[in-house]
Amino acid sequence: MAEGRRRTLPAEAQDVDVLGEAEPKLREFGLVLTNVGEVVGAMKLGYDTDATQFRIAGAVDARCRAITWTATDPPGPNPPLVNNFNHLKLTLGGTPYEIELKADVAVEMELHRSPR
Repeated sequence: MAEGRRRTLPAEAQDVDVLGEAEPKLREFGLVLTNVGEVVGAMKLGYDTDATQFRIAGAVDARCRAITWTATDPPGPNPPLVNNFNHLKLTLGGTPYEIELKADVAVEMELHRSPR
């Protein structure tokens, strides 16, 4: 992933600007997921503004092992396309997390630890 296409999404931060208004959305970008400054996982994804869907190419834990995620829309494991204003659920290092996906002219996200 090109340096300019990697973003960090820290746990518990609110409305993190992942891609700005002028940045290309469909081109894949990397998302480094952190908790208290420690990398807990990563994802590769893009956003199709016409279809209003996130394209998810994959997700890994901190040891670069592929992980499974689920979405609320469409439901089920590892959907490659996820509708906007959706939530992804994944487990990283034994801890459950939820990513809130929000896109308009910019792409914002939030990463939260989920209650067990």
